Amino acid sequence: MISTIWLYAAIFAVIFIILRLVLGKFNPAAGGMAKKIYSQMEQLYSGRHEYRLARPEDFPHIQRAHYDICEAWLKERGFRTLGNIEDLVLTKVYPNTRTYLRAFVSADGTIAAACYDVSPTGWMRLAKLAGLMESNYRTLEFESEFQNGTFLRTSNAKGRQQLDEPPSITQNLLPPNTPFEEILEQHVQVMKEWRATDEAFTPIICKTLDDVLQSQHRAMDITCAWRKEIGYLTREEMVRMAGPSGQNMVDKIMRDVEAIHRKKNPGPPPVPRR
Repeated sequence: MISTIWLYAAIFAVIFIILRLVLGKFNPAAGGMAKKIYSQMEQLYSGRHEYRLARPEDFPHIQRAHYDICEAWLKERGFRTLGNIEDLVLTKVYPNTRTYLRAFVSADGTIAAACYDVSPTGWMRLAKLAGLMESNYRTLEFESEFQNGTFLRTSNAKGRQQLDEPPSITQNLLPPNTPFEEILEQHVQVMKEWRATDEAFTPIICKTLDDVLQSQHRAMDITCAWRKEIGYLTREEMVRMAGPSGQNMVDKIMRDVEAIHRKKNPGPPPVPRR
């Protein structure tokens, strides 16, 4: 939820814009770009993130309508509102995509939910207006953690999510226009199917905001370890983010990214993506 819903949207937006505007148009030396990309990924995946309660009035660039619509819909289905949260690490790395999410939990505590929107500021806003990045980041996501250490995430973020998840985190990405009811139904259905195959897929109960944040920390621990293991970024992910105009530079950038990682982490090379 928190550990992916902002991170991947923001990473996609920033790296996508860099590749399209810089690599695709101006073709600079790839080495400097590789250092920038590696530094961003390393900051994001170096450990647990710090969160704080957020006030919507401190985000005047973010329209509240999506949050209010999601909240009303979720409350009708028994979810409780836990609060608004800002990821301070994400804000530090990507200040032009600063945003917050609103967190919820189901009546029985087996499903956490979050809604968010991203409205870029500064130079990134110009890129959005030029059509170089997504115009709609309004997202609703459901997440469950299970006693065997696995996670299930279901959202309407298909096409926005450009980075892969560790093997123990399953994400079901549906189109942005998917009705809220269908997103929730698919999440519940998979939970039932998993539980029917193995009792280890018993969900961990979250009742409070602290419970949800602790769950996010556990998911982040898994993601950080896996990201470091694969060298933070894979060639396949870069190809997806670069698009046609940036693919000529992907090989050069990835060679430099891999070289940086080897220098900082002597030992066996990053393992292939699973």
